[in-house]
Amino acid sequence: HLSYENADLRRTQLEELADRTRTEHLVIVTGDFNVDSMADFAPVGHLERAVTEDGHPVTFPSGGKSIDNILFSPTFALTSRFALQTGHSDHCLLVAELTLSEN
Repeated sequence: HLSYENADLRRTQLEELADRTRTEHLVIVTGDFNVDSMADFAPVGHLERAVTEDGHPVTFPSGGKSIDNILFSPTFALTSRFALQTGHSDHCLLVAELTLSEN
């Protein structure tokens, strides 16, 4: 869960995540990233995202945003993804199916 109150802190947190994952071969990171736009993911640009540039699927219905995401290394291929509203949270459950790439 990255900071929702402070964009500068959130960027620092993403930079730390980038430092920890840049040299790893198999990476999957899930969570509430509290991003305002997909451009906020620039520090972790070496990772792919389950939520697309157009913000789909929406993971935070009350705000009409996609602040949650699944980040993964290019060693995986995204085969499907969807958001599921469970009623247990103000966020939707983001589900993604990943397969190991043959690269």
